[in-house]
Amino acid sequence: RVLGDDTLRSFYDRYGLAGVRLAELAADAEAGGNEHSVAVPEDRFKDLERRAFRLLRKREELRTQRLLAAQGTFTLAACAAPDHHGSHLRRRYRLQYCATSHSVQIAMCNKLKLTVGCASHVQGANGVGAARLQLAATTQLDSQTAARGALSVAGASPEADFSITRSLNDFCAVQQKISSSGDGRTMGFGIFPWLSRTMRGNLNFSFGADPSCAVGVLKRSADSGHSVRAYLNIHPKSIDLGGQLKYKPSPDFSMKVAPSLSLRGLGCQLTCTKALDSGLAKLHWILRLRAHSVQVRLTLCRSGLRYTFPVELWTEASGPLTLGDLALLSAAWAAPPLAIRLLYSFGSSLYHGVVGWQASRTTDSADAEAEAGRSRHP
Repeated sequence: RVLGDDTLRSFYDRYGLAGVRLAELAADAEAGGNEHSVAVPEDRFKDLERRAFRLLRKREELRTQRLLAAQGTFTLAACAAPDHHGSHLRRRYRLQYCATSHSVQIAMCNKLKLTVGCASHVQGANGVGAARLQLAATTQLDSQTAARGALSVAGASPEADFSITRSLNDFCAVQQKISSSGDGRTMGFGIFPWLSRTMRGNLNFSFGADPSCAVGVLKRSADSGHSVRAYLNIHPKSIDLGGQLKYKPSPDFSMKVAPSLSLRGLGCQLTCTKALDSGLAKLHWILRLRAHSVQVRLTLCRSGLRYTFPVELWTEASGPLTLGDLALLSAAWAAPPLAIRLLYSFGSSLYHGVVGWQASRTTDSADAEAEAGRSRHP
């Protein structure tokens, strides 16, 4: 089969049998059974080469991320400067704060993993900052039990916690946790049962310095990426009730709607997620609506690194949010992801149209040359 195809034979001569298998795997993974055929051998060779290099780069990146478990965040937040009511779009924005964190995981042995990380937070208005050192260790006690200990140091007030998670069977897991901080000690217990094949629940209790109770349920679709989630969190001074509806019409795009209700009032978060570069990168465009504030958050995730740019468009000091301002801010949130999706579809259609036009032009030239040869040698 390889020797009978000129393009595959050229690919085999340059990269060997492993290269041919990688190119075929990349073509299947990218095309998903709907691969467009290119008539020009040179273009088909370049297409196979591009797909093989892309799959190889993806494997190397995922392998590095899996071995080191590198995690990092960078947040640069801006806020609208105080101004008179009704002119929020003409306001000047100022830097609110900057926060960074990064961690790396070291496998000490097959059953012990150590995580080292640090975080910093710098306030933009006065330049006051804080730093935090984070250490964590995870070990597998047996096939059903895992233990984790963590230590966090910020200034002169260290915080520590220790937890044990055990799977009772294939349908239920329990967790015991104890934590200590400058405010006191807290002990918690959680249970995570599978209510059905696609539904999972959770029940958590904590006692001590920070008592609380949390109940939640998550329902996933068996044949798609759709899901529904609901939760209830009870604290001595607050009660939070909320949910989340996830709609995933395609493998690389999803949308979430998460309403919430608390003592501070109603809130809602809208999230659009777009997967880029074969799923290696994800772009999240988030709109957070509260009773007296509106925030837009743009997040880019790649290889465990997260870059976040939140902008407070409407602060609590600006007064109540009017319906017209809410509609205008919602349109500003929805415009960028829709524009990116339209530009991507237009660019993809244009590329395939140009490739098809070049292929048809080359075919017409070859037919014309063949017809001219037959006319010269009847």
